[in-house]
Amino acid sequence: MDLSQPDASPRKHKKKRKKSPLLWVVGGVALVAVLLGLVRYEEDREYRANSTKDWLKTKGRIIKSSYQHQLGVGELADMYIPDVTYEYYVGGNVYLSRGPSGRGGRVYLYETTFSSRQEVKEFLKQFPPGKILVVYYSPEAPWESVLIPGMPPSKRWRYWLRHTLVGLAAAIIVIGIYFAFFGILRFWGVRVRP
Repeated sequence: MDLSQPDASPRKHKKKRKKSPLLWVVGGVALVAVLLGLVRYEEDREYRANSTKDWLKTKGRIIKSSYQHQLGVGELADMYIPDVTYEYYVGGNVYLSRGPSGRGGRVYLYETTFSSRQEVKEFLKQFPPGKILVVYYSPEAPWESVLIPGMPPSKRWRYWLRHTLVGLAAAIIVIGIYFAFFGILRFWGVRVRP
């Protein structure tokens, strides 16, 4: 066989299969449904966190103020989580704070994290052991309490992210509808220039 000569045997070309424009629409709708579910979940969390501003107030005392260090994996950064234990009084009963992990008390309703040891230490300066302060507790469940009502500043970026993602998913749907419309017209034999 002579390698200098091009192969004269006919090659079979695979016909490229066109992707359906409806795939864009279905994918976009599925993406929007998932994102709207996430938005709803985050809005419920934000509403619940902001409802702590209406909780009842009582006096409390800081017992312990420290932080937990969680090592990051891969590209995830290390996290520093405030761990503040405090006691407070409601109706003659003494309550000891319990955080989401059951170890320490909650500063905010939802866990707040910091990216450096220096940041968390600076944050914890406002909670030295022995300090008397105001504790916000739930009137329906007095064992549930926070030191700072509302949403932590570190979580507010999620508001913008979730609305941006929903807008992006809506754009995907519009693009899918656009291509589906012209695909249907071509199927019917109508000549159109998109």
